[in-house]
Amino acid sequence: MAKSHNAGLQVADKIAISAACGGGALIIITYLIPDKTPVYTGLLLAILLVMVSYPILHFVRHPRLKWGLAIFSCSMIFVFGWSVWPKPKSDYSDLRIEESQLHDLVSGKELAINLWIFNDSSHTIRAKQFGVLDISGPIASLDEERAIENEKWKIVEYTAATTNSSITQVFPPKVKTWSTLTDARAVVSAEQADGLLKGTGQVSVRFLMALVYADDVGEHELDYCVLLQHYPVLQTCYNGRNGPSKPMKHKQPLD
Repeated sequence: MAKSHNAGLQVADKIAISAACGGGALIIITYLIPDKTPVYTGLLLAILLVMVSYPILHFVRHPRLKWGLAIFSCSMIFVFGWSVWPKPKSDYSDLRIEESQLHDLVSGKELAINLWIFNDSSHTIRAKQFGVLDISGPIASLDEERAIENEKWKIVEYTAATTNSSITQVFPPKVKTWSTLTDARAVVSAEQADGLLKGTGQVSVRFLMALVYADDVGEHELDYCVLLQHYPVLQTCYNGRNGPSKPMKHKQPLD
């Protein structure tokens, strides 16, 4: 009677071959599984380490080669584990501006706007506010307006980078919190107030604000920029730097 092809294989040999094949399959499974948790991923990697290491320790007889291959395999599994390990999610989009509401336009008083900001994360966020209010003349062209907005953003960025004193606001989780953007230097004259109320186009006002906050992932920034030419109509700035993740509702002026 003819002997079977694998008659010479011992039970340990068969286990080692099965482990090597299973390790290859487990690599694919670990990579493809979505929404892995750290515990589940760690368990899969531990099983993978055993399945890959056992065939090497069983079949390779030369001590130096055996341990060299074992260390190499462990290193490759470490690199693979780092690539598939669940990454913490960023809070970049957890703060969003949902509504805005201008204060009444009164000559001799500073401009102000209320923003309703929703914290969609599961934890409290403490953000630093940096803002600029700019009152200027008519807009000559869109290119000029973009250039003006870029210059004002540079002021916001410089302030955020060089000052330790800023307004810090607390945003509780799953709650809409209002934040006021104003500037004591942005006082409207009677002529400017009249131009904004009539919408003559001779006066333009820019509200720029950056909310900076950090979490375990890093530092994030929510930008806000609107333009006012005909009170109380607000329009999004032209340089494309704006933070709301969905269209805002502009309420009637606030008394």
